[in-house]
Amino acid sequence: MKQYRQAVKGEIILIERVTLKMQAYSYLKKQITDGILKPDEIYTEQGFAEMLNISRTPVREAVLQLAHEDFVSIKPNKGFMVREYSEREIEEYLQVRNAIEGFCGMYAADTAGSEKWEKLIETLEGYLKRLHEMMQREITPQEFMETDLLFHIAIVSYSGNSQMLSIIKDMRYRMDRIGLRAYSEGGTFTNAYREHVKIVEAIKAGKRNDVYRAIEVHLDKYREVLSRV
Repeated sequence: MKQYRQAVKGEIILIERVTLKMQAYSYLKKQITDGILKPDEIYTEQGFAEMLNISRTPVREAVLQLAHEDFVSIKPNKGFMVREYSEREIEEYLQVRNAIEGFCGMYAADTAGSEKWEKLIETLEGYLKRLHEMMQREITPQEFMETDLLFHIAIVSYSGNSQMLSIIKDMRYRMDRIGLRAYSEGGTFTNAYREHVKIVEAIKAGKRNDVYRAIEVHLDKYREVLSRV
């Protein structure tokens, strides 16, 4: 019985430790993706441990996971910094998005008229309506980027390819903070909205080449937005 209690106690401690790590991880990741933590500042594990009212160990483990996922860079004996991306890395990111989203968009066009396709169109038009309504008032880059993410994820999800979906989600979560900074520094949402409309129109027309081109143009314009930061 004593051995059993010790085992249970050990499991409870382990669960608590994992929970605290995930608490720290979720908090830090959101601070990064929301653009609150800046790439040019050094942050300490102890500072966030005190802020979250937990020990330093789960924060350290969270930071190590974020470093493994390429969100932060660890600075020995100093702390950690939000990862900054080079022009080459941003270009590769856009190339991957173009390849995956272009393929998925063409697949959607190829299946025009199916019941599944009709549900996709309904979903995409719902996001277009949301974006249009947003532009009738003053919106934040965060609001726009959240709906933009859902729009593009819907197209990739439609392909049924879980690997491509995983890649796109991972890249978007890491890189979108650059877009947030760019839009915060004077980016316009109107052109991006129009580009989304053209993507949907091409999918509805069942024109695979037009879909690929519309996505390519959209990402080219996004490249211009990112060049501002």
